[in-house]
Amino acid sequence: MPIDEEEYSSDDLGYHYNESEYCNSICSDEEDAQPAAYPQGNADARVQQVRLDVRMEFESMALFKKVVRKYNITIGRSIFFPRVDPKRSKAICYYENCPWKIYCARRTHLLSYQVKTFVD
Repeated sequence: MPIDEEEYSSDDLGYHYNESEYCNSICSDEEDAQPAAYPQGNADARVQQVRLDVRMEFESMALFKKVVRKYNITIGRSIFFPRVDPKRSKAICYYENCPWKIYCARRTHLLSYQVKTFVD
């Protein structure tokens, strides 16, 4: 079948789109300007200003542990981490009758960690 050269040029062979169909980049600057959907953990905060919340996100498990330690230093509570692995971590109060606990796990669709359970 003969090809009409006016209809096709060498510049656009194999590419068929309308100008309105251009896609935005996944990592556009506009997205970076939006605030985070969940509160972000800040290990660089002063000890008195550290806070923890359910759904709070952390960049790494080490950052989560650092924030949990700082939070409990403020209160004077003794804690330990009975479960720590690359995907999840749990911290509980050292004292038997203390209900305090926190559980953080890796999120499935983002490369971050999120507090799933928090009893203060």
